[in-house]
Amino acid sequence: MKLTGNFYLENEKITFLFVVLDFGKKNIYLQYKNKIYDLRYLINKIKDKKIFFWIKLYYENKIFESHIKKVVESPEYKKKFFKFFELVIEIEFVNSNFPLVISKIIEIEPNFDEKKNNFLIYAVLANKIILKQSEKIQIFYKKCKIELGYYNSDFSKIFKLLGTYIELRKGYKILQISNIVNSNCFDLTKEKTIENFEKSGFLKKNKKNKNNKKDEIIENWIKDETFEKVKEKFDGILEDEIIKELLNF
Repeated sequence: MKLTGNFYLENEKITFLFVVLDFGKKNIYLQYKNKIYDLRYLINKIKDKKIFFWIKLYYENKIFESHIKKVVESPEYKKKFFKFFELVIEIEFVNSNFPLVISKIIEIEPNFDEKKNNFLIYAVLANKIILKQSEKIQIFYKKCKIELGYYNSDFSKIFKLLGTYIELRKGYKILQISNIVNSNCFDLTKEKTIENFEKSGFLKKNKKNKNNKKDEIIENWIKDETFEKVKEKFDGILEDEIIKELLNF
């Protein structure tokens, strides 16, 4: 997914290209003196121009990403303008082939595969579908569930996938598609995701206590696997309760 636009400050204009990649990754390019540069390079290279000072603040404070999100998830398909102090920002989609499908991960579900002895991870997507017939733009929404693959990381990395966009055309296995919904389908369901992992036995969430300001996420499945491996190694030497104490269960 690509968006383009301009930064305006007084009589200056800098054109940009914002490329949204899968799972929160992105590339941002600026056009300056008829050449294309990576935004992060240019805002740190040029320090004597006011417009680059404001672009740097705009980017580093994540305001740029929040404005891109507003354009992407808007119930309209049109150019939008924003203001950041003295900087005026114009953002629109790059002209593309229709239909244009924007897919965002709003919920994650695990499902234990006994044959693989591992969790298969599913993602629930909100999809904004943009159609163009003649000059008329139509927008509608659907939800679907896709298969991301087997668990091979820590839960925090999986949890960070919430709110990121993916490109469905890359061949993800689609498991189901829901009825049409409205633009509210882009709202994240973080608590539902944690609940899904709790119900599967993957993890549990300890309630807040005096020592912990935040709920503690414990990956039960990983601890169970570790326990079984250690138990096998020390079978007949150490009792189960001692092994659990050593592993800090």
